[in-house]
Amino acid sequence: MTLLLAMLVGCETEPEIREVLRDPTPDELQALCAPELAETKDELGMAQTKVAQLERTAAEKEGQVRELEERIARGAEAGKAQRAELERLKAELATTKEALAQAEVEKQRLLTDLKQTQQDLAVRTNERDVAREDALANRWQAFLNDAQLEICEKGNRKKMGNCREAVLASLSSDARQGKFSHCIRSGQAQPVVHERQGNADLPDFSEMLNEDEKLVKGWYVEFCDPTLPERDDAPLSEGHLPKATSPG
Repeated sequence: MTLLLAMLVGCETEPEIREVLRDPTPDELQALCAPELAETKDELGMAQTKVAQLERTAAEKEGQVRELEERIARGAEAGKAQRAELERLKAELATTKEALAQAEVEKQRLLTDLKQTQQDLAVRTNERDVAREDALANRWQAFLNDAQLEICEKGNRKKMGNCREAVLASLSSDARQGKFSHCIRSGQAQPVVHERQGNADLPDFSEMLNEDEKLVKGWYVEFCDPTLPERDDAPLSEGHLPKATSPG
């Protein structure tokens, strides 16, 4: 979770700063790992450049050694100075190859670090998505519980049980759960159930529960605007929920 500041401006009062907790967006998660990713990529780039340079140097040294060995073998140059030069070139070649081997090890380490950082970011993003879906499922369940309490206020145990079953049967459809989820993901008001007063007009985006079922007849659920886009920073976590009540 990241700690963000939201400014609430009143009509007649001074602005008030409040701390609001919400889940980080994908861009914010990426930004959290950006410095580490950038640093590792920079180090990897330098390591790759170093390896390439050492490979070129090693190839040049090998060519010089091979050429001098061939000249000595042909008897063109077999003096003490030439043999000393050959030993010097071989020593330089060995040193270069040793440095190249170490540079390769470092490059592989940085590649592993970069891969691990990218995997960690993917895991954190996945964990965030799972947590958001869990929070959304909790909000849906709390909404169903609250709807049962709101509609099924009175009656004996049997009547209350039948009423709650009717409420769940009316609300628990994939379509209505999808509309509920959209309201939360788009940062709009959570849907609520109300009892219709006479023939009063329903609020926009509202649906009657089930007019064919006596126990929920006259009740409707007020959804949100389905055309508004969903947001990555919409609050889904439990911290944004009122305390849910379970049916007794």
